[in-house]
Amino acid sequence: MKWRTGSTLPLNKGPDWGIWHGGTLKASGLGACRAMARTWEPIGGVLVGKPGVEHLLPPVALPELVDVFQAMLVRRLWKMMLVYLVASLVFAALTVTKSFSAFAPLAGVAILMLLVTASDAHVFRSSAALVERAQFAAHLRHDSEVRVGVLAYIAIMFVALACQAAFAQGWADVESPVRAYGVYYVDIARGEWWRLISGPYIHSNLVHWASNVVVGVVGVAVSVAAAGKRTCCVAFAVGNIIAAWGQWMLAGTSTDSMTGVSGGVFAMYGLAIGAGVGRRGQLPRGAWIPLSATLALSVPLSIMSDSKVAVHAHWSGLVFGVLLAGLLRNR
Repeated sequence: MKWRTGSTLPLNKGPDWGIWHGGTLKASGLGACRAMARTWEPIGGVLVGKPGVEHLLPPVALPELVDVFQAMLVRRLWKMMLVYLVASLVFAALTVTKSFSAFAPLAGVAILMLLVTASDAHVFRSSAALVERAQFAAHLRHDSEVRVGVLAYIAIMFVALACQAAFAQGWADVESPVRAYGVYYVDIARGEWWRLISGPYIHSNLVHWASNVVVGVVGVAVSVAAAGKRTCCVAFAVGNIIAAWGQWMLAGTSTDSMTGVSGGVFAMYGLAIGAGVGRRGQLPRGAWIPLSATLALSVPLSIMSDSKVAVHAHWSGLVFGVLLAGLLRNR
């Protein structure tokens, strides 16, 4: 759990309080640091140097700054909760009164975001939980293992896209790649089991591919931090195979093929969530909730982009990831 120690963060090079970004000192003094803490965002990469502290740290990890940020964050979360509440009521009303089924997934998204924001508002009442979440976010940004894992995943996804383009007769053609090396269950039943390995890397369209890239990058980063890069690789590679097999076994004759690495992505999330819940201290407290919400969000978003969602593949991958985390716990 390197993220708890801050050992992966840059060294503090200044003798005084300082605001650092990208290795450059932006401002000095405790007053400037407190002013910055009011608008600080974890994703921005801004860190603070404190006299006598070896590494640069997120401002919320410092007792002199955490109160400023915490007060601002709680106010922001309450405003977000109000926005999501209004949105969920509007979309739900349109779905029911006007029979606009297209608004049902949007209502689900808004309700889910409302619950996640409410959870964060409760968790972040504890400054210790806030410090953990900030340290974890900073670790994801600066750790070399996480960076290598994310870059490797992006590279794999672009290679998969290039291979699919080579077999397709245009971007809209999915059938040709599936027939050539995809998860085509008729051919698998004839003994071509290797399709369970190669097939998931085909995607139904660019939106499908891009969504797996975005959601997968988060899954890679968090699962590498929670369980290590080797275990993350196993979760993704084997998760794709199990997901393709699970779709075949559970969906039966209702499907003849499957596309996408969503099963492997769900396996990485399952690994991270299982590690966070089952191995205390692997993830910041409460972090499994937004991770679970990200998976839940992918369902209505997938439905809006492609009506033929391989639900059984998703959940097969997720269960495998959770079980893998359980095996690690017993080691």
